[in-house]
Amino acid sequence: MEIHFTADPDKRTPEWKARALNSMPDLQSFNREFMIDWTSTSGQPFYPLMYRKFVEERTYYIRPQEITPNALVYRGFDFGFHRPACVFAHQASDGTVRVLREFCPKEIDVYEFRDAVRFISAELAEVPPKHKRARAWVERVANDGPWFPKGTKFLNFCGVEAKKISSITGDHGELNDFEVFEGGKVALNIVNQRVSAGTYILRNLQKDYDGAPRLLIDPSCTTLIAGMCGGLTFGEGTKATPLDDEIAVHPEYSHIHDALRYLVTGIINVSDVKQMANAGLAAKEKEVRTRDPKAPPPRRGPADMDRLEDLPFYASIEDGEW
Repeated sequence: MEIHFTADPDKRTPEWKARALNSMPDLQSFNREFMIDWTSTSGQPFYPLMYRKFVEERTYYIRPQEITPNALVYRGFDFGFHRPACVFAHQASDGTVRVLREFCPKEIDVYEFRDAVRFISAELAEVPPKHKRARAWVERVANDGPWFPKGTKFLNFCGVEAKKISSITGDHGELNDFEVFEGGKVALNIVNQRVSAGTYILRNLQKDYDGAPRLLIDPSCTTLIAGMCGGLTFGEGTKATPLDDEIAVHPEYSHIHDALRYLVTGIINVSDVKQMANAGLAAKEKEVRTRDPKAPPPRRGPADMDRLEDLPFYASIEDGEW
């Protein structure tokens, strides 16, 4: 049974509705809680803060990232069918994840993908002549040579699907993508976490920490930027799950997003992100406690979104759930 708030005569005035709207962090949350709109997030940007900031100030997240010599570089992989993706990133000393480059080829098999990544990483002197599509992609994205200095150390992450047994064995008897990469001397670390763990980390990295986010992306990463800044949207909610925390599958953006999700989940613990978030909330509570006792109470509404981004309305991360 559903009971609309207007069933109460005292709640039918514009003033009451305005107060109720002001109590919610955004219009979609109001529609869901008060208007019984179970699909109010469907089609909305999955990362609303990044979408809004991208519209207001593109350089907030999108800035040129230098490839630092001798720095450890993380690679995240997603093995999409004929559309794999690899993202390269470095983590600064303050915890900021700096996305350096992306590689999103199309119509390429796992052997060609592996060797193309090895070449642009300066781990392979030349892509084998038999891998014509890999050679074509390398000429397209790295015509001037590898992106990284020779000897750069890489740490690699991917999802559990890399070990999914294929119905067709590989050129050398490999059973899955994991073994193909292992045969090319690329050691993969499997990230076995729920999708919501990765998206929780990414959302928190996007927040403001003393005037800057903890996620920066090089402008060359055009596919990732397009996805993170509005191309990736929520799936369609239902009465059973009014807030669908799943990302709607997108043929262009899902693979590179998953590659980044594996990467951040591999190098950042959810518990560490919780501490970051709790530290921010503690600072706000201290600010409230020390305010003028005669001042009006702080209002929590749409105007506060830049400071309280998404906290009450996305999938909660419970202790011990990972």
